[in-house]
Amino acid sequence: MTDRRSNILDGLKHISKIHRSQLDERRKYEWKIFLASISLYVLSVAAVYKGDVQLPNNCKFITIICIAFSIQAITTILFLAYVYGANKKNKTIAENSEMALADLIGKGRLFIFINQDCGKKSDWLIPFYQTTMIIIFAFTTYLLINIKLPRCGLISCLGN
Repeated sequence: MTDRRSNILDGLKHISKIHRSQLDERRKYEWKIFLASISLYVLSVAAVYKGDVQLPNNCKFITIICIAFSIQAITTILFLAYVYGANKKNKTIAENSEMALADLIGKGRLFIFINQDCGKKSDWLIPFYQTTMIIIFAFTTYLLINIKLPRCGLISCLGN
Protein backbone atom coordinates (compact mmCIF):
# COMPACT_ATOMS: atom_id res chain seq x y z
CA MET A 1 0.00 0.00 0.00
CA THR A 2 2.82 2.47 0.77
CA ASP A 3 4.47 1.63 -2.55
CA ARG A 4 1.23 2.45 -4.37
CA ARG A 5 0.85 5.65 -2.34
CA SER A 6 4.46 6.59 -3.11
CA ASN A 7 3.83 6.07 -6.84
CA ILE A 8 0.72 8.24 -6.68
CA LEU A 9 2.62 10.98 -4.85
CA ASP A 10 5.47 10.82 -7.37
CA GLY A 11 3.02 10.92 -10.26
CA LEU A 12 1.20 13.95 -8.88
CA LYS A 13 4.50 15.76 -8.25
CA HIS A 14 5.59 14.97 -11.81
CA ILE A 15 2.32 16.22 -13.32
CA SER A 16 2.52 19.43 -11.30
CA LYS A 17 6.17 20.00 -12.21
CA ILE A 18 5.60 19.43 -15.95
CA HIS A 19 2.58 21.71 -16.15
CA ARG A 20 4.22 24.46 -14.09
CA SER A 21 7.30 24.37 -16.34
CA GLN A 22 5.13 24.50 -19.48
CA LEU A 23 3.23 27.43 -17.97
CA ASP A 24 6.46 29.30 -17.22
CA GLU A 25 7.86 28.68 -20.72
CA ARG A 26 4.67 29.82 -22.40
CA ARG A 27 4.45 32.96 -20.27
CA LYS A 28 7.91 33.95 -21.46
CA TYR A 29 6.81 33.52 -25.09
CA GLU A 30 3.58 35.38 -24.41
CA TRP A 31 5.43 38.49 -23.25
CA LYS A 32 8.01 38.23 -26.04
CA ILE A 33 5.22 38.21 -28.65
CA PHE A 34 3.45 41.09 -26.94
CA LEU A 35 6.59 43.21 -26.75
CA ALA A 36 7.57 42.35 -30.34
CA SER A 37 4.15 43.51 -31.52
CA ILE A 38 4.42 46.80 -29.64
CA SER A 39 7.99 47.25 -30.91
CA LEU A 40 6.82 46.86 -34.51
CA TYR A 41 4.48 49.80 -34.10
CA VAL A 42 7.06 51.99 -32.36
CA LEU A 43 9.76 51.20 -34.94
CA SER A 44 7.34 51.90 -37.80
CA VAL A 45 6.64 55.38 -36.49
CA ALA A 46 10.31 55.99 -35.70
CA ALA A 47 11.39 54.99 -39.21
CA VAL A 48 8.79 57.24 -40.85
CA TYR A 49 9.55 60.27 -38.69
CA LYS A 50 13.31 59.86 -38.92
CA GLY A 51 13.02 59.95 -42.70
CA ASP A 52 14.58 56.54 -43.36
CA VAL A 53 11.43 55.36 -45.12
CA GLN A 54 9.78 57.19 -48.00
CA LEU A 55 6.05 56.50 -48.11
CA PRO A 56 3.84 56.93 -51.13
CA ASN A 57 1.47 59.80 -50.52
CA ASN A 58 -1.81 58.41 -51.77
CA CYS A 59 -5.04 57.19 -50.26
CA LYS A 60 -4.59 53.58 -51.40
CA PHE A 61 -1.34 53.32 -49.47
CA ILE A 62 -2.95 54.76 -46.32
CA THR A 63 -5.73 52.17 -46.65
CA ILE A 64 -3.16 49.38 -47.04
CA ILE A 65 -1.30 50.62 -43.94
CA CYS A 66 -4.55 50.64 -41.97
CA ILE A 67 -5.41 47.10 -43.10
CA ALA A 68 -1.88 45.82 -42.40
CA PHE A 69 -1.81 47.22 -38.87
CA SER A 70 -5.32 45.88 -38.23
CA ILE A 71 -4.40 42.38 -39.45
CA GLN A 72 -1.22 42.40 -37.37
CA ALA A 73 -3.13 43.51 -34.26
CA ILE A 74 -5.91 40.93 -34.73
CA THR A 75 -3.41 38.12 -35.38
CA THR A 76 -1.40 39.01 -32.29
CA ILE A 77 -4.52 39.25 -30.12
CA LEU A 78 -5.83 35.88 -31.35
CA PHE A 79 -2.44 34.24 -30.79
CA LEU A 80 -2.19 35.68 -27.29
CA ALA A 81 -5.74 34.47 -26.55
CA TYR A 82 -4.72 30.95 -27.61
CA VAL A 83 -1.56 31.11 -25.47
CA TYR A 84 -3.52 32.44 -22.51
CA GLY A 85 -6.05 29.60 -22.83
CA ALA A 86 -3.24 27.05 -22.86
CA ASN A 87 -1.67 28.76 -19.84
CA LYS A 88 -4.95 28.56 -17.96
CA LYS A 89 -5.28 24.85 -18.77
CA ASN A 90 -1.72 24.14 -17.53
CA LYS A 91 -2.33 26.15 -14.38
CA THR A 92 -5.58 24.31 -13.64
CA ILE A 93 -4.01 20.88 -14.12
CA ALA A 94 -1.02 21.80 -11.94
CA GLU A 95 -3.25 23.22 -9.19
CA ASN A 96 -5.52 20.17 -9.25
CA SER A 97 -2.58 17.80 -8.91
CA GLU A 98 -1.15 19.95 -6.12
CA MET A 99 -4.47 19.90 -4.26
CA ALA A 100 -4.69 16.12 -4.67
CA LEU A 101 -1.12 15.86 -3.42
CA ALA A 102 -1.94 18.06 -0.43
CA ASP A 103 -4.99 15.92 0.35
CA LEU A 104 -2.87 12.75 0.24
CA ILE A 105 -0.30 14.10 2.67
CA GLY A 106 -2.97 15.57 4.96
CA LYS A 107 -2.45 19.29 4.36
CA GLY A 108 -5.36 19.88 1.99
CA ARG A 109 -7.19 22.51 4.04
CA LEU A 110 -4.12 24.70 4.49
CA PHE A 111 -3.22 24.45 0.78
CA ILE A 112 -6.74 25.29 -0.39
CA PHE A 113 -6.89 28.30 1.98
CA ILE A 114 -3.57 29.69 0.73
CA ASN A 115 -4.37 29.30 -2.99
CA GLN A 116 -8.05 30.20 -2.84
CA ASP A 117 -7.72 33.69 -4.37
CA CYS A 118 -4.77 32.91 -6.63
CA GLY A 119 -5.26 34.23 -10.15
CA LYS A 120 -8.84 35.47 -9.86
CA LYS A 121 -8.05 38.98 -11.17
CA SER A 122 -5.52 37.78 -13.72
CA ASP A 123 -8.20 35.64 -15.37
CA TRP A 124 -9.32 38.75 -17.23
CA LEU A 125 -6.88 41.54 -16.37
CA ILE A 126 -3.72 40.51 -18.28
CA PRO A 127 -5.44 39.60 -21.58
CA PHE A 128 -7.52 42.78 -21.35
CA TYR A 129 -4.38 44.84 -20.70
CA GLN A 130 -2.46 43.27 -23.57
CA THR A 131 -5.38 43.53 -26.00
CA THR A 132 -6.02 47.16 -25.07
CA MET A 133 -2.36 48.09 -25.44
CA ILE A 134 -2.07 46.41 -28.85
CA ILE A 135 -5.20 48.19 -30.13
CA ILE A 136 -4.03 51.56 -28.78
CA PHE A 137 -0.56 51.17 -30.30
CA ALA A 138 -1.95 50.04 -33.68
CA PHE A 139 -4.39 52.94 -33.87
CA THR A 140 -1.82 55.50 -32.67
CA THR A 141 0.76 54.23 -35.17
CA TYR A 142 -1.75 54.52 -37.98
CA LEU A 143 -2.64 58.07 -36.95
CA LEU A 144 0.99 59.17 -36.57
CA ILE A 145 1.92 57.81 -39.98
CA ASN A 146 -1.20 59.40 -41.43
CA ILE A 147 -0.25 62.76 -39.90
CA LYS A 148 3.19 62.53 -41.50
CA LEU A 149 1.52 62.50 -44.93
CA PRO A 150 -0.21 65.90 -44.94
CA ARG A 151 -1.71 65.80 -48.44
CA CYS A 152 -3.58 62.59 -47.84
CA GLY A 153 -5.34 62.03 -44.54
CA LEU A 154 -8.20 59.87 -43.44
CA ILE A 155 -10.74 62.65 -44.05
CA SER A 156 -9.43 63.45 -47.54
CA CYS A 157 -9.38 59.73 -48.40
CA LEU A 158 -13.01 59.37 -47.41
CA GLY A 159 -13.90 62.38 -49.55
CA ASN A 160 -12.22 60.91 -52.68
